[in-house]
Amino acid sequence: MALILQAEQEEWRLLVQEMGPKLAAYLQKIGAGVEEARDAYQTALTGAWRRRREIDDLRAYIWVAAKNAYLKSPAEPSPVPLGEVEIPLPACRLPDFAVERREELRRVLKAMQKLPFDQRDALAQAASGFRSAEIAKNMGRTEQAVRQLVSRGRARLKQILAAEGGEG
Repeated sequence: MALILQAEQEEWRLLVQEMGPKLAAYLQKIGAGVEEARDAYQTALTGAWRRRREIDDLRAYIWVAAKNAYLKSPAEPSPVPLGEVEIPLPACRLPDFAVERREELRRVLKAMQKLPFDQRDALAQAASGFRSAEIAKNMGRTEQAVRQLVSRGRARLKQILAAEGGEG
C-alpha cells in the first residue's frame, strides 16, 4: 500500500509541475490577480487530490475546478492590475526586444479584460495550448461553439488593440 501511495504522489508531483505554470498563466489571463490565481489553483489541487481515485480526467478536472474556484472567490472577478501581472524575467539585463515583448504582453492582457468572459476564457485556454476539443470539455460547450468564441474573441481583441493605437 505504501508503494502505491508513493507512486501516486510522484505522479501527482509531475502533474502539478507540468500544469502549474500553464494554469497560473491561464487564470491571470481570465482576470485573476497573482494571489487569486494561486488560491484558486491550490483549492483545485486540494479537491482533486482528495477525489483523485474518482476522477476520470484529472487535468480537465483541475482546470475547471481552478476556474470555478476563482469565479466563486469572495472578490468579484476584476481586470488584472498591470502591476500584478506576473511575467518572469531573468536576473540579467534584458535586450530591447525582450522588454518590448513584455510590454506587448501586458498590453494584450489588459485588452483581454475588455472581452466577454466566455471569449476571454476560450482565448486563454487556446493560448495555453489546449485544442478545441479540450476547451469544449472544460467549458461544457461544443467544439463548434468554442471555435466561434475563439474566432470572435480574436477579432474583437484585434479591434481593441487597434483602437488603442497598436496593431493587434
